[in-house]
Amino acid sequence: MRNARKPLVLLLSTIWLAACATQEDAPITEDPAVRSTVEGGTRSAVDTLAAQLGDTFQVQQQTWTDCRDSVSGAEVGEEFLHGVRVELGAQENVDQAVARLAADLEPRGWTVLGTSADGIRLARDGYRTGASIFSDHGYASVSGSAGCLGTAEDLPDRQEAER
Repeated sequence: MRNARKPLVLLLSTIWLAACATQEDAPITEDPAVRSTVEGGTRSAVDTLAAQLGDTFQVQQQTWTDCRDSVSGAEVGEEFLHGVRVELGAQENVDQAVARLAADLEPRGWTVLGTSADGIRLARDGYRTGASIFSDHGYASVSGSAGCLGTAEDLPDRQEAER
């Protein structure tokens, strides 16, 4: 009788180990709660920056996309991208808008990652945003993401991105 249990125990152990490996190997972005949190945080970060530039904005991009390792080309996760077009509310050139954005957002915990001839890049709580400002044409393109998410360690902070 004792030997008859061994194959059953071995079979159950194998199934249990396979189930554990499958759960741990599943991409973090397969969890609907993770997707919802990342999407909401990304939208909040982008919309906060867009609201600093104007009152009227329209979604241009909102999608999950695969991200790949730059060396091997292997898929390493997914990234949620959110972008809007903003009608500029103020008559200011790019330098003035960038200076105002930095002055308004840095005291609220945002980090200026860089500036360029046409815009600014910022980060807050693991979300990265950027604005390309086309003052001659009266609009800006604002986009952002939480970066490539492959494991739980890749998730952005769970703090509000609106500050």
